[in-house]
Amino acid sequence: MSSLRDALRAGEKLPVEIETLVDFAAAHDGALAGDLELVDDGASAMLAWFSDRAEPASQFFAFGRDGTGALFAIWRRGDTLSDSPVVFLGNEGETIVLAGTPREFLGLLAYGVEDLGFTDWEEEPPQPEGDARAVALRAFLREKLGVEMLPRPADVVLRAREEHPDLESFVLKAIA
Repeated sequence: MSSLRDALRAGEKLPVEIETLVDFAAAHDGALAGDLELVDDGASAMLAWFSDRAEPASQFFAFGRDGTGALFAIWRRGDTLSDSPVVFLGNEGETIVLAGTPREFLGLLAYGVEDLGFTDWEEEPPQPEGDARAVALRAFLREKLGVEMLPRPADVVLRAREEHPDLESFVLKAIA
């Protein structure tokens, strides 16, 4: 968790939702759900994603990565990280707003699906994964934070995308 804290700005606090993921990962050999795992180099991962452009990279707090190297990050748009959107930054330049807050993101993560960033949340909710780790994560999130799988994830994802329609244009401008 110290490496995640190192990527915080002065006065910024790690959201309780991310702290909870750190606790779960520590108890489960570093794994979360699907192919998502926490990053230990979030600031440098963001710099690499933005081809060493420090200004746009500093607008994101990377906390996770999938098996392809794509990043899950909080886009510093709210007053705090806790009220900022969670985004997926793919390894081929994909930019996807996933949730309006880290708490909402956990409601998606609780499904335990592979390829979380590419899941079509606008369709019917995916079937929750039944493997032991996904079941353990759901129980952990329920116990520690009262978080359940979102019953209508499309509503949350679409609202987040409507509230933050400029992610792609921000990224394109930053890398132009």
